[in-house]
Amino acid sequence: MEFIYMKQPLKMPAYEEIVQKRGVPDSAIAYIGDDLPDIPVMRRAGLAVAVGNAVPEVKRQRTTQRKLSPATARSARRLNSFSNPKACGRR
Repeated sequence: MEFIYMKQPLKMPAYEEIVQKRGVPDSAIAYIGDDLPDIPVMRRAGLAVAVGNAVPEVKRQRTTQRKLSPATARSARRLNSFSNPKACGRR
């Protein structure tokens, strides 16, 4: 499976196309964002990750406080540690 969408000013149409083609629920989607256009998709995805240099508004959308299954919570902690060094003891 390979989906590549470059330079998309609006992310939601591409997101919805992928979800429809693959037939998966939002809860099964992991999305990595860094800028304001990513926020709508991050709000829908089951796992939202912000990269280290993401704008503050995007970092606030990270999946850190939602109720997650134990496995998803472990994945979220690992991924969020890249954008939140204090979460894994780094400075």
